[in-house]
Amino acid sequence: MLTLDPNTRPTIQDVLSHRWLRDRDKVVSKDHLIKTVDELQKYNMRRRLKGAVMAAVSSSKWASFQMDVNCETDLFSDFGEDEVTSSAVNMILDSLDDIHCLQEFGTVYADHKDLVNSLLEDEQLHQLLDSLRVNLLSPSLPSPKIAPNPSKIIIKI
Repeated sequence: MLTLDPNTRPTIQDVLSHRWLRDRDKVVSKDHLIKTVDELQKYNMRRRLKGAVMAAVSSSKWASFQMDVNCETDLFSDFGEDEVTSSAVNMILDSLDDIHCLQEFGTVYADHKDLVNSLLEDEQLHQLLDSLRVNLLSPSLPSPKIAPNPSKIIIKI
């Protein structure tokens, strides 16, 4: 109905006789509206959580907490770096999104259980994830700019 070219644009009579407008009184299905509102609420909750976590991490109290802990201060020497902190927060929030998706597995992805089970039992995937976990937990972490993107590694497989 919305066309840039005025020559191909439908007339008002064509638009009014379109089935979406013509049958709107007969078909008042608002099932999709409830789902959409639920998804928007979930999205807004995740967005607010991310904002709260970022605000807490960037707070001056976060740095003072680091000094109050009865540990060696060199354990936290690289803790104040903004890039590392924000990438760690993003990793946590991405994990929360993944957890949310996995919790909805039974309702949304019920048709694909065999595929997911075969992926979860894949030894090559387990080895790759173990090597990524070991690399991420090692004390000498590469900077985020140099570190390989795990999604690109998984896609190559």
